[in-house]
Amino acid sequence: MAGDGEPLVRRGFTLIEILTAIVLIALIMIPVSLVLLEQVRTAGRADTESKALEYARRELAIVNQTAFASLATRTDTQSVFDIVRTVTGTTSPKSVVIEVRPHGSTEKLVTLNTTATDRLFGAGSGSLAYSGNQGSVFTASGGTLSRTDLKHVDVTNTTTEGSIKMTGVKMTFYDTTGLPTTKNLTSIAMNGSDTYHPATPLSIPSTTPVPFESNFVMAADTTYNNAGEFIFAENLPKNYTLTIQFGFSDDTWSIIYTWNR
Repeated sequence: MAGDGEPLVRRGFTLIEILTAIVLIALIMIPVSLVLLEQVRTAGRADTESKALEYARRELAIVNQTAFASLATRTDTQSVFDIVRTVTGTTSPKSVVIEVRPHGSTEKLVTLNTTATDRLFGAGSGSLAYSGNQGSVFTASGGTLSRTDLKHVDVTNTTTEGSIKMTGVKMTFYDTTGLPTTKNLTSIAMNGSDTYHPATPLSIPSTTPVPFESNFVMAADTTYNNAGEFIFAENLPKNYTLTIQFGFSDDTWSIIYTWNR
């Protein structure tokens, strides 16, 4: 105890005590931080896998509504995921493996397996055919017309009453003056599969519609994003126009759709 007249001195922490406290706090916080970080990573992984499973189930639904003859291997590239469908076999049954991967990666987040058979119901059936005017329930949208191709055309079967079967197209090119002009077509693909690929380019407009070599069956109430792809054998000048009318197995046709370059 300080004597009378002597100043009261308050004792602080020494450097050793401060350093010891810092070390103890660090020893406690490091494992706590690691646990919290792992929880965040686990939650993020679970959310990613949940979304990947949704994409896999959506692809499985497409498989179940796709006609057996049209069922083929394809990769659907999205901004976050790549949905890879691998189809093995050409006769019934076909083995189908669906994998969802992070975009640009080979890591498999989700894998689903199924078998498709050539039958009326289930995977490979393509659902029951629509009995009405097929052309009237078809719509097309999107798509980009460039120098050498028309790509990323979305096509939809709007009816819930059955599948429709696309069998060909009518195509016409128009020059800058609005008059029909001739261009050569190399190939047509629908939903990743070639539907028309002649040995030599076909002159468009032709005297008859372009018949598909492999028909494209569209399941009921289904949109196929970025499905249509038309490749030309020569560059298409700017300000040209392309019109396409889509034909179906019941001899009906869609309205005429137009794309401008």
